[in-house]
Amino acid sequence: MNKTTLNFGTDVRPAMCAFQDKLFVAWPAKPSGQIQIAAGAVQKDQAFKPTTSALANATSTAEIALAMFEGRLVLAFVGTDGKIHLAFSKDGQDFSNRVDLSEPSARGVSLAVDGGTLLLAWTEPVSRRIALAASRDGATLDQRATLP
Repeated sequence: MNKTTLNFGTDVRPAMCAFQDKLFVAWPAKPSGQIQIAAGAVQKDQAFKPTTSALANATSTAEIALAMFEGRLVLAFVGTDGKIHLAFSKDGQDFSNRVDLSEPSARGVSLAVDGGTLLLAWTEPVSRRIALAASRDGATLDQRATLP
């Protein structure tokens, strides 16, 4: 893939994930915070020509995360309410399946997948300690720990 520069600005790092033979890149746009998602095929020696869309009712000023979990693309972000939100898509376009977690975060959120478990990491607002959680269904946090 040749270098491609998108016409969007952001103050934080973008998230990236391969899903269904496409590359997905997501970020909160500057200055609105509206989450943007670019998706397109990656082909050798060609420019990345993505289709870009905004995620409805999703704004953030912090880093977001993307991962593939159980055949779905997962986007995690800290909303303007300071809480962690997850949006799921089976096709990479419709992210209407949303889960609003009660967990607050001082900064962005990170995602990883281990087998059938979705793993989350974030920074607690008051203590600034790193919190970790695991979810088998993507909707409820089964296990939670805070690093010392």
